[in-house]
Amino acid sequence: MLLDNDSMKSTLKLLASTILGLALQAQSADFAYITNQGENSVSVIDLAQDQVVKTLSVGSGPVGVTVSPATDRAFVSNVDSQSISVIDTSANKVIGEFKLEVSPVGLTVNPSGAEIYVADWFSDRVLVLDSTNGKTLSAIATGKAPAGMQVSPDGRLLYVANRDSNDVAVIDLAKRKVIQQIPVGRHPFGVTLNRDGSRLYAVNVYSNSLSVIDTQSRNVIATVPVGDHPYCVAVNDNGGFVYVTNTQGDSVAIIRAADNQVLTTLDVGNVPEGIAYDREHQKVYVASWGDDAVSVIDAVSNKLTKSIPTGKQSRAFGQFIAQVSH
Repeated sequence: MLLDNDSMKSTLKLLASTILGLALQAQSADFAYITNQGENSVSVIDLAQDQVVKTLSVGSGPVGVTVSPATDRAFVSNVDSQSISVIDTSANKVIGEFKLEVSPVGLTVNPSGAEIYVADWFSDRVLVLDSTNGKTLSAIATGKAPAGMQVSPDGRLLYVANRDSNDVAVIDLAKRKVIQQIPVGRHPFGVTLNRDGSRLYAVNVYSNSLSVIDTQSRNVIATVPVGDHPYCVAVNDNGGFVYVTNTQGDSVAIIRAADNQVLTTLDVGNVPEGIAYDREHQKVYVASWGDDAVSVIDAVSNKLTKSIPTGKQSRAFGQFIAQVSH
């Protein structure tokens, strides 16, 4: 069949539009990076498909993870090999490893992606690393046994959960020093901020509670009872919910952020640890150490929808979801 000029032009435009759309789709994706401590690997989950699309070999004993959207990097703390693996999230491949003289667990990155902050659990300090080469720029004394950390949205402050001193340290990153220590419950571990940085949530493992901190006054404004041995926390700002993993309850507590009330407790995998909210797809992902899997929660209905097999002893301690868009 022959096409006239107008039909040919329309066909070519449609073809070009389709090719462009497919190209953009291929270049834009959301991924979760799940550390598997028992097999020295990271499972890369395509969040549109909810399946593992790649498994990356990293250092020995990977635990913590953080992503930098600004630089298309993910950083993984390897507690046994005393190193940080560097992943290019645009290609989903390991491109380097920074050797340390400490055993890193918690880590995070500033908004520009220029600096990595590493909790030196055994020396009660936070190391500041250059993200391009792993060079130590500074060491900041903090409380005892620093664990989970997060940087404020403006990049000025670093919040650190100090497990053995039962507080959250507030670090001025320009001055490189602690400016306040906020008492919380017993053995705080995971922390996270809401999207605008006005609320900080700290999980207290031995108190079975969640401390809610007003970041302007730097006071605890609520203490929420949750499940047995809570570990990590995530915030769904779209729906106004907070999610806490209960490691010895095999569950996730779902809290209404407006009044800090527990709405329900949802059964998930065995020994849930790391947890994160995917704003793009409105889902919550929970890494289960005992099941070698990631549970998926619909963040609209707050119902469990799927379990994704990953690797041995999945932990994913930190901010493990990244959006790649080029």
